[in-house]
Amino acid sequence: MKLINKKFVLVFCICFLSQILELHCQRSHNNKVKLLHDISTYLKSEFGMEISKQFYTKWDENETGHHVVYFSKPDEIDGHQRGFGDEKSAIDFRVKQDSLGFHTMIYHTYGSAAVRLSEHLLSYSEESIGFIGFHEATHTHFNNKGTRLPYSVNEAACDVLANYATVEFAKKDKRITYLKAKKQRKYIEKIGNLVNLASSDLKSGQTSKFIEKSRILEKKVGKLNNDYFEDSFLKDRYFYEINNAFLLRNTYYSKYYFKLKELLILTDIKTFLKVLDSLPKKEEECFAAINTAIDEAKIP
Repeated sequence: MKLINKKFVLVFCICFLSQILELHCQRSHNNKVKLLHDISTYLKSEFGMEISKQFYTKWDENETGHHVVYFSKPDEIDGHQRGFGDEKSAIDFRVKQDSLGFHTMIYHTYGSAAVRLSEHLLSYSEESIGFIGFHEATHTHFNNKGTRLPYSVNEAACDVLANYATVEFAKKDKRITYLKAKKQRKYIEKIGNLVNLASSDLKSGQTSKFIEKSRILEKKVGKLNNDYFEDSFLKDRYFYEINNAFLLRNTYYSKYYFKLKELLILTDIKTFLKVLDSLPKKEEECFAAINTAIDEAKIP
């Protein structure tokens, strides 16, 4: 009889703790969804950004994420990307590109322009949720305004605004920890700088310098595997083999990042968005216009 009672108590405790954990997870998810919606409201009310009402209101039917294969020539950063809804198709396509001699990587993402919720997305920390929210909200704003930017300018602009708006938002909203948001920004910028250095060395044919920069980059990315950050967002973003496909993907985000960062720091978010809305579509003309805007911002 005593044995039965002990088993009953054990089963009861397990069920009770399971329910408590489920309630905790649900509450955490609800808080993070609200954070995403509050970020949208903040950007619309403070800066007049055009963000649709559907911003992170629907759930993604694909809980395994979205998979993008990047493939580049082995001797230069020159290639393409192709997205897949299932991992098997992505793997099959990657194997084919490998056989043709390309450098490849399969990038797994749970935060995309579709702005859909998922269990994996909501497992990220508030700092990462903040970054993703601001980044995707900026994409949404550009789309709704009809702003057509070169891909590498578009992604860099979204990263710049996300990094700096997350830190500023943390000053007003304690759901995001200010110091953690700064640490996250510092890491993203460090990776971006290393990617730019490695890419420029490869382009100029400085093989030894490229190898050196790649090793430094690999070491920095390797820190993600040592509990360097509390959640898996930065692992999902950067923890891949360092090759030309990795550089191809990340130069889209880093190539113009530091120029656009300079523009934002010299101005403010409203001016930053206004300049971006007026940029030409061609990449070279776009870069020249960014430099002109920076020079004008420096005039007292």
